Amino acid sequence: MMFASIGVIVLAIGGAVTWHKNAFLIDAESAPGVVLRLERFRDSDCRNCYLYSPVVRFETAEGREIVFTTKWRSRPARFSRGEVVPVAYLRDDPQDAVITTFWELWGTTLILGGIGGTFVVLSTIMVVAFAEPAPRRKKAAGKSTKDESAPLPDEAASR
Repeated sequence: MMFASIGVIVLAIGGAVTWHKNAFLIDAESAPGVVLRLERFRDSDCRNCYLYSPVVRFETAEGREIVFTTKWRSRPARFSRGEVVPVAYLRDDPQDAVITTFWELWGTTLILGGIGGTFVVLSTIMVVAFAEPAPRRKKAAGKSTKDESAPLPDEAASR
């Protein structure tokens, strides 16, 4: 049951992330952006390996120039220097912008949904596979187990 609980919690977090992202996109403005450079981060899982995160510049509807670094890092780099990318941002907080590719928008949801769903499915399989079967009854429910045509012990003795 613990695996199922963990799975449900992770699915709930994934649902909250999805709801938040949808709310963001409903209110967001869009603009084209340009990848200025790729920030390089050392990968803690691999010696001499690096992850890359694009630094993007775009212009708001009011004409303000904004530069931001995406939260997603990848190896190899998913974007190239000078590449034009679609950007979504909030008018009140344009620094909190995102590149609107599928993975940038829904990657967290997919990861959390996959992990949570796997936990729920595996725990369900374990419960079904290892559950003890219910005890079997000899007769169907509601029917008497005695043979009603046989005489009772007192009746047999009095005959």
